[in-house]
Amino acid sequence: MKVRKNSNSVFTILILFLSLAATPAGAADNLSRLRVDGHRIVSANAAAADFDGGGQVDLADFLKFADAFGSQAVEFDLDNSGTVDFADFLAFANAFGQRVDVVLRGVAVIDPFFLHAATRRGTEALNLLADEWNVDVIRVPIHPGLWQRYRDYLPAFVDPIVDWGQRRGIYIFLGWHAHGNPLTGQTEHPEWGYDHPWRGNPYNPDLSLAIEALDVIARRYSDLPHVIYGTFNEPAFIAWDDWRPVADSLVDVVHGVEPRALVLVSGVDWGYDLSGALDNPVNRPNVVYETHPYPWKGESWKSVLSDLDKTEAVFLGEWGYGHSEDPGRIRQDYGLPLIDFCQTRSIGWTAWIWHDEWTPSMLTSFRTFETTDFGEFVKRVLNNGQ
Repeated sequence: MKVRKNSNSVFTILILFLSLAATPAGAADNLSRLRVDGHRIVSANAAAADFDGGGQVDLADFLKFADAFGSQAVEFDLDNSGTVDFADFLAFANAFGQRVDVVLRGVAVIDPFFLHAATRRGTEALNLLADEWNVDVIRVPIHPGLWQRYRDYLPAFVDPIVDWGQRRGIYIFLGWHAHGNPLTGQTEHPEWGYDHPWRGNPYNPDLSLAIEALDVIARRYSDLPHVIYGTFNEPAFIAWDDWRPVADSLVDVVHGVEPRALVLVSGVDWGYDLSGALDNPVNRPNVVYETHPYPWKGESWKSVLSDLDKTEAVFLGEWGYGHSEDPGRIRQDYGLPLIDFCQTRSIGWTAWIWHDEWTPSMLTSFRTFETTDFGEFVKRVLNNGQ
């Protein structure tokens, strides 16, 4: 299809374009695969279609694209077919309205097994997170203990959440929720782990199990651009120099299935300490470094991320505070500075955890969804307030 370069044809394309791009930003058809570019997470669709480098795909980009339509201009040939044609036009329409830099903010939910039990189909309650909490991403912890116990874990418990995210235009962060040392097997042993339904250690750090699970998970969701992957939730009892080769191997498992996948790698010291990455980084593409800066861990994470963020993509995979002490003081001394730090540097996060029993809790009731001080704070921030 050739388009003559005159005002009438450009106007015709514009009308068609606006009808194709009528879907609001963030809706299911507008979800882009994400990738790491330098030290930022970017929308792969938007990065390719941001022809004027303005940081967002807008009318100025469209006019450049319309002028090149029907040509062999490589810059505008989004599908690499050799000609700027209607397929490129559809790709551009899908990217319209997207920003290049992507800052994902959201919350963690309970393990899909429990979410399914609490909400029948496992997704009914999640509509609140899309409609009232304004999340961009939901972090889904996949516990090794439940993974081993239930053979139908993914189709029964995880698929409904992934499908929901696709419908609602929400990214789904599937995190392998292991704790401890994957080389020695050392980990914590919570007493409740021997109760139903766990019947064993929920955080099993076994490396072979992690490799097997990540391979299965990546193969099931590899064609879905809204799914991102966490390799190992909280490495502990291990030094960074020992952990980094393990992280490399786990990233390779996911990328062996889908090289374009966005993969997160946690720091040591229960996911907190990323200082080792400054001199000994994970040498893989599309890797985001994840930290868990809880109040009791101190403030050193800020200086580390201030340096690491200059060259690498970083993300706060868990953060939060309880209500056993003075929540107002913790919010003032910890919560507000954390959010200011992230906003200043365009760093994304998922707060832990959207539940009333798992801690630190954002809810006082998983039936009425009333919020704790922490939950109310997170909800306000997600709706662009503090």
